[in-house]
Amino acid sequence: FAHAVAPAEAGQALEIAPPVLNLTADPGQVINAEIALRDVSPTSLVVTSEVNDFTADPDAENGSPKILLDTNERTPYSLIDWVSPLPKMTLKSKQVENLPVKITVPKNAAPGGYYGTIRFTAKAPDMQETGVSLSASLGALLMVRVNGDAKESMTVSEFSVTKDGTKGWLFDSLPITFTERVKNEGNVFEQPRGNIILKNLFGQTIANINVNLESRNVLPSSIRKFEQEFTAHDLGN
Repeated sequence: FAHAVAPAEAGQALEIAPPVLNLTADPGQVINAEIALRDVSPTSLVVTSEVNDFTADPDAENGSPKILLDTNERTPYSLIDWVSPLPKMTLKSKQVENLPVKITVPKNAAPGGYYGTIRFTAKAPDMQETGVSLSASLGALLMVRVNGDAKESMTVSEFSVTKDGTKGWLFDSLPITFTERVKNEGNVFEQPRGNIILKNLFGQTIANINVNLESRNVLPSSIRKFEQEFTAHDLGN
């Protein structure tokens, strides 16, 4: 379980797992997935769910999703209509239940990536009509890749090194920070990974730095920034 809803009233909280569903399907295929919900509060909770589109926040470049609450506002990668209605669930304190998520990929779905988010909100059973729900909704990301000849195209928009926020190419001390801005020009989300290899004047490798070891996604038509701090402790690793 990875996330908890911030409570509006003391003691109310909800957790979900997994926070991201990465799925692959053929056109016309039906996917039956599950998301586990756990009531970590001392009281019962009624959980409702809603599917929304999202895009990458262009102002952040750190992968933060921008949720589109207007369901009439659709992205080219929307899968809102693919997800069957989600049932309302009542959880007892500390209870874990699996929410079934049925995704029907259209037969004419073009190859590529489609994505959305399931947002969960919760209320105490006696507050269903007028009560206050949890102040923050909790989202699970749905990432579906439809098999076929998708367009895959990525470029490195920037590779730079900074110290104390200033870019340069020669530094006399550590730590320094490596920055990569990766642009996805295709129509499927990607998880770029790589290594930065540092060598000394004799050509010997002195450090190997992982880029995106966590396999974070870069959405289509977006730029995502990755950063790695390099310290004296990293030398020789």
